[in-house]
Amino acid sequence: MALLVWDDGISVDECESIINKYKDLKFEQGEVELSVQDQRKSPIYWIKEHNMLVRSLFQFLLEANDAKFRYNVFSFSQSISNDPVQFTTYNKGDYYHWHQDTISRDDPEKPGLNRKVSLTVTLSDPESYEGGDLEFFAGEHSPISSTKKQGSVVCFDSYDWHRVTPVTKGTRYSLVLWIWGPDFI
Repeated sequence: MALLVWDDGISVDECESIINKYKDLKFEQGEVELSVQDQRKSPIYWIKEHNMLVRSLFQFLLEANDAKFRYNVFSFSQSISNDPVQFTTYNKGDYYHWHQDTISRDDPEKPGLNRKVSLTVTLSDPESYEGGDLEFFAGEHSPISSTKKQGSVVCFDSYDWHRVTPVTKGTRYSLVLWIWGPDFI
């Protein structure tokens, strides 16, 4: 497992601006491709605008891919057309159990395509919520927790198992974005 972390990926002011812009919009319940009940409880909103922030976040994905993964990946427009940016809210009691961000090879809507590298931005001030830890599976060892610093950007292989632990107090906001590429053969 390889994590690339930028502690100051975006500014605190940008984080607060994003939260204020999207937090009161109409959300849908996040879904998972697996048929596992209670896998996820976290409302999401799909950001379909391709503004400078989204383009700059995509640059983190390209940099992470060049530095660590070296996958065959698509351009910004090809990747964003498969998945827009996800604005996620985790209120008290919300969670996302262990999962991978990959898309099933059998998905008829996206044949021959797959998410390759995932990106998460922590938008919330870590003092404003408890729980909601982004953790990565580490085999027999305890899970590896990612930073909770506001504005941090974390990139990782979309095949890595990860979760967000239940929020016990407050609200955790995040952005999620993926870079896509052709299926592995």
